[in-house]
Amino acid sequence: MNLRGDLWGHRQERQISFDFPLVVAVAPDWYEAGRTYFQALAAEGYARAKQPEEVPASTYWPQYDTWGDQAARRCILHLLDEAHLRAIYQDFRASGLRARIFVIDDKWEGVYGSLEHDRERFPHFVELLDEIRADGYEIGLWTAFPRCEDYRALGLSEADVLVRPDGAPHLERQGDRSWYVFDPTSPRAAAYLAGRARHLVRTYRPALVKIDFGYEIPTPDVAGPHEPSQGGERLFLRFLEVIVGALKAADPNVAVLYYCLSPLFNQYIDQCGMDDLWMSRGAYDQGFARRALLSSWCGAFGMVPYGSSGYDWRSIAEIWFDTAVIGTPGVIAPLAGDEYGQRPTPELVARYNGIARVARSNPRYRVELLDAELHDPAAGPRARSWLRVEGNDVVIAALRPHPGTTLKVPDLMEADCQVVVTSLTAEDIRTAARLGMVPFGPGRVRVHRTGDGRADAIAHLLGGETIPLPVRQDSGAVTIEVTDVGAGEQPVELIEVSFT
Repeated sequence: MNLRGDLWGHRQERQISFDFPLVVAVAPDWYEAGRTYFQALAAEGYARAKQPEEVPASTYWPQYDTWGDQAARRCILHLLDEAHLRAIYQDFRASGLRARIFVIDDKWEGVYGSLEHDRERFPHFVELLDEIRADGYEIGLWTAFPRCEDYRALGLSEADVLVRPDGAPHLERQGDRSWYVFDPTSPRAAAYLAGRARHLVRTYRPALVKIDFGYEIPTPDVAGPHEPSQGGERLFLRFLEVIVGALKAADPNVAVLYYCLSPLFNQYIDQCGMDDLWMSRGAYDQGFARRALLSSWCGAFGMVPYGSSGYDWRSIAEIWFDTAVIGTPGVIAPLAGDEYGQRPTPELVARYNGIARVARSNPRYRVELLDAELHDPAAGPRARSWLRVEGNDVVIAALRPHPGTTLKVPDLMEADCQVVVTSLTAEDIRTAARLGMVPFGPGRVRVHRTGDGRADAIAHLLGGETIPLPVRQDSGAVTIEVTDVGAGEQPVELIEVSFT
């Protein structure tokens, strides 16, 4: 506990009492204990689990984010301009990636705190957004709402930004950049922030707002609001109340992405981001696997994890594979070429498109670990193979058999190749009228069935063509020889199995 009453004078008592009971979860291992704790917070009324109808549809739409390309093209922050952004968009459009949301990252603003595009660097910004939407995509915008480069220029005063214990305005510094931080407990600052949030929605009409700020809100020993009792997590909550409250009032269908696992802020956050994977450079898939396992707890309270990729292409397929179980797929790796000079291949584009086509649209789920390492001190915890369960129905199986082996899941399926098998309906894989399979290599998949009907299988290729695949039905199961390439060596995006 970091209250720092010695600095702010708001807590003078020697003993601190808590008005709420302590919630403790007990389970056979740490993973189940974490999930049980999240469930307990909802059951005891400290957090409310979202229902599917409360989550905006855009939360589930696959994304592409410009940040990796900005870095590769040396146009981050103020170096990003309309020419660079148009070039990035054209490369994205030509890539074949089935992302639906084009997310424009930092820094499209003129100055932090304005939530207004830089008119010199982006003279036709609104028109460009309209062009992107006319092509069938939606817009996502990066924001850092608490940042304020010049509060006086906004008609505000020192009373509207966070202060140090000595009463001077707090100035956040990152390299040669600096900014102040709004104080949302100030009525004037709160009114300004709410107004800019409404302006953002009405002017730029984003389908998703990526909020990127929580980790730079200073701790109480550095700075705080003018009302010290509202510091710490209460300060974060107040930011969300003001900012997200205004966003949702302007457009209830806008999705909000933030980096937060806690269900205590669930009502303000639709999508949980797992950035930034640069901390796992050289092994992005391993870093993601750890984050993905923890993010699966979000299914207990209805927040949707966002599967942002790392910054290279050689590890990205494994990231998308795990994303199929937990949430929404994304791309932040540079189309212009990563740190190894690699670009997206047709095979990788097909993998992404396949996972995008089978992404679930239900925020409530749990996972069952089939082959997991929870106590590896070197690589960290991760699931090699796992299931997604909605209600009591198994709707996704992501299987990674060890080389040369067949992975058998009793009463469900078996596979000798890496594959994602999904229900394309709301029903269990064993009874669904349609199944999807995203192959990460050739092999055999056998699915146990309790539903009726003759099975037909077709492979959807990257170029749009389809080819039939042979299916064998016997003894309450369907067996398919899956392939990851079709006619003319075109990669397979998805194998669709229908039962009639």
